[in-house]
Amino acid sequence: MPLKYTLKRILSDEHVETATSVAFSPDGLILATGSSSGRVAIWSVEEGQVMDAFVGRSAVTALKWVQGPTKSKASQGIIFVGWQFGDMAIIPFKSTRAMKLATGGGDGIKTWSLSDESKLKALRTMSMPESTAANAGKPCRVASIHWMDNSERLVATFIDHGIIVYDASTSQIIQVVHVPTMIGSGSLSPDNQSVVVHNLANGFDSYELQTGKLLKEYRHQSCEYGLERLPCPSLHVHQGSTILGGTPSGLSCLWDAGDGSLITTLEHSSGTVQAMAVRSLL
Repeated sequence: MPLKYTLKRILSDEHVETATSVAFSPDGLILATGSSSGRVAIWSVEEGQVMDAFVGRSAVTALKWVQGPTKSKASQGIIFVGWQFGDMAIIPFKSTRAMKLATGGGDGIKTWSLSDESKLKALRTMSMPESTAANAGKPCRVASIHWMDNSERLVATFIDHGIIVYDASTSQIIQVVHVPTMIGSGSLSPDNQSVVVHNLANGFDSYELQTGKLLKEYRHQSCEYGLERLPCPSLHVHQGSTILGGTPSGLSCLWDAGDGSLITTLEHSSGTVQAMAVRSLL
């Protein structure tokens, strides 16, 4: 059946600036947004109104909303916020659960434990990737981090150092996928078998983790991704059967993950699409 999307609502108020991060609550009824001004706003999706807001001291660079211990409306989980200057906030919504976190910054990738009393403890710092002739002298800048389901393995993408798989229990690198381009962002497939990266040049590429093989390229003819070298986000949607990717021209493109064909586009009036989130309506 053809996929069809319709615009439901535009969220805006007098404080809205460039959106850099978005994340839905587990039930999809609340949306957290981060902006270049450092403001984080909590929205009612149905009413289109801001429920709460607070401001950090630099641009919001990451938002993650994690499911609480139950799926009841009384347990909306935890929001994790990261800012450009390295600040991080943990915002519980009525209840929390013990969990393990991973964060990436200028000093590499670190793992943390969060107790059910919201106490944070540093665990390990992951090994830094080795330099090659292609990236010699370039800093190890993290583009994205992903936990593999139900395991101690972490998948990280680096702007100049490819895709790295870690054993988080030992901090050691267990696999390296060399990527011939820079990486602006990454998305791990639901089956943990592949990663889609924004190549900061002309679109998105999918790599198989086990072999490092380039699986598929996702392109839009009218988009010049490399003009400003801004990272564009990507998401695996529809159980990984499609890829949603942002562009510098205000388009969000939906591609068939298998054959790379463009299915449809979602349009903004202008500007780079810097943030995307997805929720199920089922």
